Amino acid sequence: MRLRANVLLSLGTILATLGGARLPEVEWRLVAIGCLVLVAGGWMYRAAGRRERENASGADLDLLASLRRVVEELDALNEQAPSIDLAAIAERLEALDTGAMGQVGEAIPRQIAVLGGARFAEIFGAYSAGERLVHRAWSAAIDGHRPEALHALAEGSQRIRESLTLLEGTR
Repeated sequence: MRLRANVLLSLGTILATLGGARLPEVEWRLVAIGCLVLVAGGWMYRAAGRRERENASGADLDLLASLRRVVEELDALNEQAPSIDLAAIAERLEALDTGAMGQVGEAIPRQIAVLGGARFAEIFGAYSAGERLVHRAWSAAIDGHRPEALHALAEGSQRIRESLTLLEGTR
């Protein structure tokens, strides 16, 4: 439906522009038709957005559950990290990235329609910063740099926990 709406918006713009560009005599019928097509396209675009928000509301629980799993796994890893070797840390971070963090990543596009742009940016700005730090912890663990791996892991966990808190506050 969004594709049709975008086609109508584009077509309406083209028609109205062509009608108004015929100077010195403006083709008012063409401008009016273009404006009507623009209005129809705008209405369809808004209706498609409402439908997406209604359909995506069931996906919220999946995102919330996945984000909670990420936080739980990171908390457990943070507790164990000082006493396990770097290869084990890297292995667990890799499993987390392809597991629960992957599920969160898949749910992100639907959340823009559900949360709105500003709220999405607030929540997932913290999440993406945390995700980058978790990837940095994995990289440091692979490179054999324990202090950096532990520091990045702790910081990343804190940022992802912050995004979970913000998301829970939205509900």
